[in-house]
Amino acid sequence: MVRREVGFTLVETLIASVILFSVLASAFLSFQNSILASSRAERRIELLSEVPSLRAQIGRQLRSLEVNSGQGMRGDIPFRWSASITLEGDARDPTEMGVGGEDFALVRSFQLWEVTLELGSGNAAKRFQFTELTWSGLL
Repeated sequence: MVRREVGFTLVETLIASVILFSVLASAFLSFQNSILASSRAERRIELLSEVPSLRAQIGRQLRSLEVNSGQGMRGDIPFRWSASITLEGDARDPTEMGVGGEDFALVRSFQLWEVTLELGSGNAAKRFQFTELTWSGLL
């Protein structure tokens, strides 16, 4: 009578181990890649959240000072910006009437700026371009 052993052979165990470790390695790599992607996305969101306030700050500087570039730090994020005038001219305010109903309008000067904003440094750096309109006082 031939006796059959119950259990797995060494070859079956080795094949099962290779399959198990392959699945575990691919799951680990997927998890690691998702952690890295999440970190990059978080950094990008951090950069993008600063754009509206920096844009407002740049607009104020263009209106109040005769400055067309600047740099600084916002938290731990370095930024640099520059602006150039693309169009300038005079405009009349038709809502303003002179004393006694005279037909004259107040004249104001305007400048249309092309602004370039660079946020961050290295691989995390992002460049933004936008236009800004500024008005000067009465002529």
